[in-house]
Amino acid sequence: MVKVTAKMTGGERAVKYLARLVEAAKVEVKVGVLGGATYPKGGPPVAMIAAIHEYGTDKIPQRSFLRSTLAEKHREWSAAAGLKFRDTGYLLEALRFAGVVAAKDVQEKITWGIDPALQENTVAAKRKRGRQEPDIPLVATGAMQEAISYEVISR
Repeated sequence: MVKVTAKMTGGERAVKYLARLVEAAKVEVKVGVLGGATYPKGGPPVAMIAAIHEYGTDKIPQRSFLRSTLAEKHREWSAAAGLKFRDTGYLLEALRFAGVVAAKDVQEKITWGIDPALQENTVAAKRKRGRQEPDIPLVATGAMQEAISYEVISR
């Protein structure tokens, strides 16, 4: 691991400096449904179901958990990466830390529910299948939350 030595002070300036380092290093953090996760019992790919809910269809309303969390929390993630970089001097460690925090935030967003509420027939069907909290959208088997992860990649 290469250590980048730098003095960072200040909030917004530090985040901008870190952004320049990330750009120069040609790395980025990706957060979302990564890899080949599938639903239990040979179910569909989690990424496919996640995309349907993230963007919606003509019959399923949009329930953005990735883009909405990014819009709400991106400043916190940048600040967390900046603090980690200031404390350690390691760019990749700072990016990994931001990835962990971002993935956790997305998982929490799913866990606590996303508007709009489910239709009553969907809640009834989930209840019939024995789901713990049938009224929470995007939560049935836990596969989507478990599939949320991050990776730091080279561009």
